[in-house]
Amino acid sequence: YGFYPTFAYDFILKSHHSINYVIIGEPEFAFLEFCSLMKKGKNLEGIDGLAFKNGGDFIVYNKRKVINNLDLLPFPYRTKEHIEHIGGNILGSRGCYGNCTFCYINNFYGKKCNWRGRTPENVYHEVQKILSSISSRYIYFVDANFFGPGDEGQCRAEEIAELLQNEKGLFFGLECRVNDIQERSLKALAHAGLKDVFLGVESGSKRSLKRMRKGATVEQGVRAIELLRNYGIEPHIGFIMFESDSTLQDIRDNFNFLYYNNLLKRLTATVDLLYHPQIVLMGTDSYETLLKENRIRFSPHNSYHGRFSFKDDRVQFLAEVISSLCHQLLTLMGKSDSPIYWCRSVLNNNHYSCETADRINQWLVEFFEDLLKRLEFRGVKLSDEVKSRYIGESMHFLSSQLEYSSKALPQTEEASRY
Repeated sequence: YGFYPTFAYDFILKSHHSINYVIIGEPEFAFLEFCSLMKKGKNLEGIDGLAFKNGGDFIVYNKRKVINNLDLLPFPYRTKEHIEHIGGNILGSRGCYGNCTFCYINNFYGKKCNWRGRTPENVYHEVQKILSSISSRYIYFVDANFFGPGDEGQCRAEEIAELLQNEKGLFFGLECRVNDIQERSLKALAHAGLKDVFLGVESGSKRSLKRMRKGATVEQGVRAIELLRNYGIEPHIGFIMFESDSTLQDIRDNFNFLYYNNLLKRLTATVDLLYHPQIVLMGTDSYETLLKENRIRFSPHNSYHGRFSFKDDRVQFLAEVISSLCHQLLTLMGKSDSPIYWCRSVLNNNHYSCETADRINQWLVEFFEDLLKRLEFRGVKLSDEVKSRYIGESMHFLSSQLEYSSKALPQTEEASRY
């Protein structure tokens, strides 16, 4: 069961003879019914939400209704190992009232399925239970969209906030759309301990937002960031710098949005925001569109995640150059013997400033804009040779900065930890 099996059950059952059944969509009641009937030795083939092979390659699947009353579900069973590994994660709702082309959340539950939220009291009872099991006073709501739609969604968020205020010293995080950030609920949530927000901005281009069917505006994104900062919350930004139909003007709008909203100040954020392509997954509308346009490529062993080519050759050139640089930087951030790894660690803990990371961050921002300008004025020959030269010279700069930083790295007790 899960996202991939739900969308690829036909392929899975035909290709893997050791797999006999696949649960489609929400698994809880289908799995319970499956186990109950199996224990009794009864026929399993009448279970709604279950796909199975019925002779040859003939696949049977009966749709199952979604669970509208999520309070009916028991709280997840969490082992000690699970809590140590995952921490205090809570799912307070399912689905989303949006209809973004790049997202498979609603298609997983069913195209006509809307956002469903547990009652504030039910959510709070689980918070109380999990706080008694974890050492920290931090929980994270893993909902695709913490807020429900409209005024009702804002009221529910305020009710949850009011209940959470009973837990002294509690901090929490959540994920949401930009249009959900409103003063009325944000004030209550911040007072209750809201610390982290993953904000689905996605783009600074109104054309890209329209193609994505985001149902939000650039102005709402700016306002959401401003409101969060007013309450001392620096948002983590969900952003698609390169979407499948991006033009150079879209990239310019994206860069300006990030730059003028002061979102490119830290290397740990910049390296992700300047190159974050649209991820095309099976089950999304984008996947189906690109498949029809014959623009999607797959690994020989996996059709779940596809790669696409851009319509604009200049966007393709920029994406490939920036991709190489950012992937190299991300690799260095993961190596414990790299100065950037040390910088990443202490920067995230807000203990120190790292001159190397600041210098590389400024260079990366300037490099991106300079190459974008050259492409806008057609001042770059779009050849593999020129592309390799850009990448090679950039890698040389990075190496020189890291070599200098390694020699100058302060040998403090904090630094030695990393």
